[in-house]
Formats: sequence, structure tokens, C-alpha cells
Amino acid sequence: MMTSEELREAAQLHGMVDEDEASPQEDPSSSSSSSESPSGRPANGRASLAAYGDTFYADYDMTRDVRYNAAISRSSSAQQSGGYDRSSSFHAPAPAAFEDEMENDADLPPFSYTYSSTLSYLFGTLHSQKFRESVVLVAVACIFSSLVVACIRGPPPEMYVFRGGDGGMLPDFAHPDQIQNFERMRARIVAAGISTARSLQPSGGDGRNARYAALAWLAAGDERAMDSHDDGFLDRYALAVLWFETNGPLREPGADGHPPDAETKPPEHHDEERHEGYDSRGEGMRPADHEGEKSAPPEAWADDSGWMTGMGVCGWKGVTCKSVSEPTDPVKDGSEAPTLRRRTANSANTTDGDGPIISLSLPSNGMSGPLPRELFTALKTLKTLDLSNNHLTGRIPRAVIGASSGPQSKGGVLDTLALGNNNLEGGIPPGLGAGGTLRRLDLHNNFLNGTVPPSFGDSSSLLEYLFLEENGLTGKVPPELFRAPSHLRELSLRDNGLSGPLPEVVISLEEEGAASFTNSAAADGSMLLPMENLRLDHNFLTGSLPSSFGLLHRLTELHLFRNELKGTLPASWSDLDVLTDLYLDHNSLTGQIPPEWGGMVRLRQLYLENNMLTGVISTVVIGGMTDLEKFMVGNNHLGGGLSPTIGQLYQLRWMGVEENDLTGVLPSEMGSLQKLEVLRINGNRFSPSAVPNSVCTLTDEKFAGALREFQADCTIECNCCTNCI
Repeated sequence: MMTSEELREAAQLHGMVDEDEASPQEDPSSSSSSSESPSGRPANGRASLAAYGDTFYADYDMTRDVRYNAAISRSSSAQQSGGYDRSSSFHAPAPAAFEDEMENDADLPPFSYTYSSTLSYLFGTLHSQKFRESVVLVAVACIFSSLVVACIRGPPPEMYVFRGGDGGMLPDFAHPDQIQNFERMRARIVAAGISTARSLQPSGGDGRNARYAALAWLAAGDERAMDSHDDGFLDRYALAVLWFETNGPLREPGADGHPPDAETKPPEHHDEERHEGYDSRGEGMRPADHEGEKSAPPEAWADDSGWMTGMGVCGWKGVTCKSVSEPTDPVKDGSEAPTLRRRTANSANTTDGDGPIISLSLPSNGMSGPLPRELFTALKTLKTLDLSNNHLTGRIPRAVIGASSGPQSKGGVLDTLALGNNNLEGGIPPGLGAGGTLRRLDLHNNFLNGTVPPSFGDSSSLLEYLFLEENGLTGKVPPELFRAPSHLRELSLRDNGLSGPLPEVVISLEEEGAASFTNSAAADGSMLLPMENLRLDHNFLTGSLPSSFGLLHRLTELHLFRNELKGTLPASWSDLDVLTDLYLDHNSLTGQIPPEWGGMVRLRQLYLENNMLTGVISTVVIGGMTDLEKFMVGNNHLGGGLSPTIGQLYQLRWMGVEENDLTGVLPSEMGSLQKLEVLRINGNRFSPSAVPNSVCTLTDEKFAGALREFQADCTIECNCCTNCI
């Protein structure tokens, strides 16, 4: 049984009274007047509690826990060695004295016992320092978790109102079902990695965010009324993002389509007929066929037929879908299970399908704005993306790498990416082209900078056509582009800021460190590089011409003009027996024209002007190039006379030998060149009577002559010359 002193100790242990509270003085008569039960315990525990002045506890019995700890404190020499620690779930074994007391609990009313036990514990806990600290920690944790949940779930329903100048395209979210649909769609887009949760928030106060706008339109404004689990939903979302990003309604006022602080760049020389119409020095023969400086973007797309209507995406302008039927996805049991919409099979006459999209082609369509990453993260079946000749800005998304990584990497199957003639800036994503499915990449005439990624020449790359001309790329030409087993057929890096030497051609990886090669190795077609067209002109390339270029047996066009190349012309290039166009002008090349070059029997255009070549124009060279149409060797140090074999070049249309040291007269055999249009012989040491009558007949239309420009020194007797210098 517990005495009043024990009850007081127990109350102190549970925090019911303070330890420093003054103990009441016991009246001797009180002990005699205290009534006890037959068991010896106080008849009423409330009388003992009231002695401490706490009227709150005067109405309750002592709890089992209080007596439990009191019994432990009596049975242990150290009060804390076996007591009940409220901060722990550990209970010490109950002393025998306590068990004896519990046997006599039958005289306590059950309700009174439970009620007093609960309130006693609660009141003691509320007065503890640990509890107050815990409350503060819980409050902080609740606030932090609320913020986290708010970031994940997004804005509250009142933020779903689009406030931008959308022309009525986006509705307000007035119905709870629309908000729920919005959240389901957002959850799937984020879970699939199409867009980030942050990017699906409205920007600022005007909602000027293409991703948010696209999602809001799908959730509440799209007549197609797709569900987040429908096939084609992600494709439709990606196209909607593109439309809002580049079609006017969300454009910033006054946007001009150019990168910040970037000057409009007049592109140069990207015509098919590279050397038409040059001026008297030869430079005028390569006019730019570009429209001039890039103009400001239009207000909207030139043609957006079908876009943002209830029609399936397969009927939208520029979208092509796969014409293969797909089975209907089974609907799961249960009324609340989402139904899966069937992709409409797309035949030649079907335009209302939802995919799968295999091509998106909108060139020259007045598009302006950044290129959305969603085109690469959502359109998993896209093979062709052509947005060239628009006003796209910003960087190329890194997601383009995944779009061409192939199904084996759970990526896309992008085969062709054409973004040329836009206003894209920044560097080319490193790793692009390595492995995967990409075969054609066109990024010409942008504002790209940085270096050319060596991944384009990776052994796993399937890239065949690479066009990076007319940008601001720097650094060296990656040697990986000229090593087997490169698949490159056409490579254009012209009009950049590339420097350093030309790389050597390596047909075997074992020969990587050497430039050695043999004719027998070149005859092995399995080891030949497939390079057909190489354009590296208008850069700052230095060094000599690699002899190993003679291994490019499939090369038809080689453009190296306007660089800083030196050295001699390699005789090994005579093995380029299918070469048709060779442009080496405007460099610092020396030596003579190798006689071996007479083996280039298919050569049609040979430009060697503005170098420091010497020697004579060999009869062997001229005699072998029977298909030659343009022979431009002006502004060199060539000497000797012109060979009569020139008269056998029946396809010759342009001939420029000006500003050399040529002597003698023009061969009369040149009168047979009925297709000759341009002839320049000024700046040499020809005799005054160097022009025979047979040549003058080429200017007479009566004799079907085509010679329209005949330029010579004024000291030469020439009645048929059109210009004398």
C-alpha cells in the first residue's frame, strides 16, 4: 500500500507538482482522523493529492503508472535505474510489492481508474520540457512538408486561370473535373520524363509558359478530349508545346528572333553552282544565293492548318504518321479504370489518327522561339524532324541525344534532324551522333559556337550527312571524322573559324598513328571511307595537303579554298578517279601542277587560282582532263606557252590564266571550243598578235560562238576582246 508520502513522491516523478514546492505541515490529528480501508491504503486517493494544493487532481485517483514508478523507486537504490522512461518504450520488471498492490485494484471503479489515469499522464506530459520542444519540431516539420507537397502538386486551383493573350485558346478551370484531369495529365508527363514539374508551372503573372499552356489546353480546351492514358496523348502534348512556343500567342512583345546581342549574319556561298559569276579577280565567281540578312520573324506561322483543333494530329500540317494498324488496347475491369484510346490506323486517306508520328516537317513556316525539348522526349517514333529556314532561337536541347539513341537504349529512332538556317546558339550537344540511329544532321547557318564534337566520327555512329557550315565553330577538324569505319558521305564545315592542320585519312584502326597506305589496301573496298563530298573552305586551316586524301576513292567534290594551306600539290591525289570538283584556290600552295593529275579523267572544275604555283601547264594534265568545264589558274607564277591540246577540251566553258608569266600566242586549236564563255588572258607576257582569228570567231553569234567575256591586255591586238586591261 502507498502512504501519503509515497503518493507525493510519485506525483513529483510524473511532474504533477514541483519538487521545490513547500511541503505542507502535517497535523498530528490528521493521521488519526484519516480513514483507511481494510487493506491499509487511503480510502480516497484524492485527499492525499489535495494536500499539495492542486485542486485539479483532487477529483482523480492515482493511476497505475504512478504507482508503478513509485514502487520501482522504492525497490531500487538508484531511482532512475529501473523506472519507466517516457521517452522510451522500455519497461523495467515490476517489483513484487507493486504486483501485490495490483491484486487489490478491484475496489477502484473502472471508469474512475481509466479517467484519472489518462488525464494524469496527459497533464504530466504537457508540463514536460521535452514535450514543448517536440511540439516546436513537429510544427516546423509540418510547415516544411506542406511546402514540399505544394511544390509537387503545383499551384492551387485558382492558379489554373490562364491570363496570357491567347485569343480565347485557353479556358479558365471552372470545373473540378478539369482540375483533376490537369493533375492526372501533369503526373503522367512528369513521370514519363517529358517535361519537368517546374516547367509546368505558370510563369509570372501572365501565364506566358508554353508547357503550362499546352497542358491547360489539353485538360480543358481540346475538343479531342483525350485522357492522360490515351495513346497519342504525349505526342499531342509535345506538338501543342511547339505550337504555343513558336506560333505567336506566347511570344514576348518585340521579339525579333535573334539571340541576345547577336548581329544578323549575312551567310555566304551555299549554292550548288559554287563558282558562277565571279568578278575579274576570280572571287566574283562564287556569288551567295542567300536571300541576304535574316529578316525579322512573322507574327505567326505561315500555315498551321489543322493545328490545335479537334482533329487527330495525323491531319495537322506537316505531320506524317505511320500507316500501320495497331490493335485496340484492352480496357481493364472496373468503372474507375482509365480507358485506353485506340490509335487510329493511318492509311493514305486517313488524316484523323493520333499517331504514331514518324515525321514532322515545317520548313520555311515562320516559326519563331526556342526549340522545345518535348519534341525529343515525347515523340519516340519520330524519324524525321525538319524545321529548317525558320527563326528558331536558343540552344539545341540535350534531349536530342536520347531521341536518336535507338530502341535498345529505350530512346527514339530519329534518323534526320534538319534545323539549318535558323538562329540557334550555343554549342552542339557533346555525344550527339555517337551510336543510335541519326544519319543526317543539318545545322548550317545558325549562331552555333564551340568545337565540332568528335562523336560524329565515333565507331558506333551511323551518321552519313553532316552539315555544320556558316556557324561560329572553332578548334580543329576532328581526326575521328577521317578514320575507318566512319560512315560519313558528306561533310560540310565551311564558313567557320576552324584552325590547325587537315587530319590524315586512316583506313585501318591499326594504322591510327601513321599516314602510310598502299594501293593494294586502297583497292580493298571494305576498308575505303565512303566520303563523297568534303567542304572545309572559308576557315583558317594550316599545314600541307595530306597525301592520304588519295585514299578517298569515292570523293567527287573537295572544297579547301580560302584557307591558309601551304606546300605542294600531292601527286597521290591522281587516284581520285571519280573526283569532279576540286577547289584549292586562295591559299599559299607552291610547286607545279603534278603531271599525274592527268589521271583525273572525270574532273569538271579545277580551281587553283590565287596561289604561288610555278612551272608550266603540262600537256599531259590538260590532255587527260577531257571533261573539264572550268580551268581557273590565274594569279600564280606559271610560265611557258599554252599547249595546243587545250583545243581538245570540248566541254570547256571558263578558262582563266590571267596574272601569270605565260608567253607566246593562243593556240589556234582553241577555235574549236564552241562552249567557251569566259576567257581571261590579261597580265601575262603574250605577244601583241597573240589572238588568232579562230578564237575571235567564238565571239560571233553567226558562228554559234558563246564567248561573252574575253579579257586581255590593251597592248594585244584584239578586235574581239570585250575588255582590255
